[in-house]
Amino acid sequence: GDWNKLGTQRDAFTARLMDLLGEGAGRSGRSLLLQIADESAHGDPQQLLREGALLLEGLRQRDILLGTQR
Repeated sequence: GDWNKLGTQRDAFTARLMDLLGEGAGRSGRSLLLQIADESAHGDPQQLLREGALLLEGLRQRDILLGTQR
């Protein structure tokens, strides 16, 4: 989709997600993704949630995150 073509925005998204994860507030990945969607005024929050869930799962599979909540 268009999201994959927007490398710079995707990098900013990943960086913001990692910042929020680093704050260690004990929030779910979905909650963090919704915050990013709100902050960025993303035109399709559901797409951001889908892409974000894939990113979180990929980080978990690479042992960068210990786990994800569903």
